[in-house]
Amino acid sequence: MANKKKKDYSEDAEVPIAAMIDVTFLLLIYFIVTSKEIVDEAWVSVNLPGPPPPEAQQEEPPPTIDVFVQSDRYVYQGNNKDLDDMERTLVGIGSAMGEDVVINVKVSLKAKHERLVLLLDRMNKAGLQKFNLHSLKEPLSQ
Repeated sequence: MANKKKKDYSEDAEVPIAAMIDVTFLLLIYFIVTSKEIVDEAWVSVNLPGPPPPEAQQEEPPPTIDVFVQSDRYVYQGNNKDLDDMERTLVGIGSAMGEDVVINVKVSLKAKHERLVLLLDRMNKAGLQKFNLHSLKEPLSQ
């Protein structure tokens, strides 16, 4: 037997990496494009309330009172008042109309926050808990 030289196959055994990368990216793009996002849907039955009975629809809204807070005064029904007069007025409103009365506090943009807070404290002291706050762009005319 003759000495046979073994062939060196290490150089011939190269794998074409560039082609494999191209195929991998094509497969990745294919799966991204064709995949669908799974959305979990739940069916929940909701029992909505029906319309109120006709008697409940004819309730009268609570009475409302407008109080204006200006930069230098409080105004109630066109009368200028200071804080103590306003407190007496609020106590009278609370005793005459009850606690269901709604006070619309309309505050001028030029009024200080302190004036509003003092008025709200006096309203709380008079037992009036229901109120709406409104901001006025322009003060009342003198």
